[in-house]
Amino acid sequence: MSKVTIILPNYNHAAYLNKRIESILHQTYQDFEIILMDDFSTDKSREVLNQYLHHPKVCKVLFNTINSGSTFLQWQKGIDVAEGEYIWIAESDDYADELFLETLVARLEQYPQVGIAYCQSFRVDEHNTVICSCKDLYPSIACGKVFNGRDVVLNYMVGANLIPNASAVLFRKEIAKQIDSTYTQFKFSGDWWFWCELLLKSDIIHICEEMNYFRLHRNKVTVSAIKNGLGIIEGLHILKLLRQKANLPKEIYTNKTKNYANTFICSQSDQTEEAPLPAKVAAKILWQGFKANKLFIKRVIYLFLRKKLFKVGMIP
Repeated sequence: MSKVTIILPNYNHAAYLNKRIESILHQTYQDFEIILMDDFSTDKSREVLNQYLHHPKVCKVLFNTINSGSTFLQWQKGIDVAEGEYIWIAESDDYADELFLETLVARLEQYPQVGIAYCQSFRVDEHNTVICSCKDLYPSIACGKVFNGRDVVLNYMVGANLIPNASAVLFRKEIAKQIDSTYTQFKFSGDWWFWCELLLKSDIIHICEEMNYFRLHRNKVTVSAIKNGLGIIEGLHILKLLRQKANLPKEIYTNKTKNYANTFICSQSDQTEEAPLPAKVAAKILWQGFKANKLFIKRVIYLFLRKKLFKVGMIP
């Protein structure tokens, strides 16, 4: 049995698959097995994957006959059959430095209480050109130190995902097996909640070197998630879950809820750079927000009325 199981979930990333798979096969650390997955792609992904079906590192091939519509269902499917002690979800449009596994495996071996080891990332475009380092784009904890998982959830993971790219993470299978499948119900923020669940059961360590290449392209789910309101809807849902499972302090819960309400009101402003959210999307956010967090609706109403009263000069 290999030490590491690499789950490679793919959907319509034929253009990037060779780069991704070759970056795995050329790792300096070689005690791994690969699970190739495809969610019924409509491009030439299967043709590329078929080139590797008989490679000695490939232990399983899981090709869907219908599209599941969920990246996170694919994650769970891979985790369920993984046999390695550690798991790397190597997303199909990214790629890695050859020292990625060697470095992160060493950290997990060194610290048995650590469930998640993650490194920094470079953002790259569709042509593998580095755009920037992610160091200044996302919140991060100090490098090289072990941090209590629950503390990291309460101090960093509330309102923002500390780990924006699964390809930058190596985690323990035994911890992942202990969490339920709630994260698979998300369309956009499933990774965010998945990391929260792991952190509530284990510690974390951060490697500052950029050993992961996180691809930014036109088909990224992030772009559509912002436009259809999923960022706000699922963010509110995660706040609710954190209140239930992590005893999130009321003050933090209230402040983060207000932030979501402010974001929603700003998204409806005629003065934003982006077009206001369509009425159907706005209505969906309000309804889902009402179900997840009543305070969100109260705050939205307050901000809306304040905005209207300001316009007619009734408040300064």
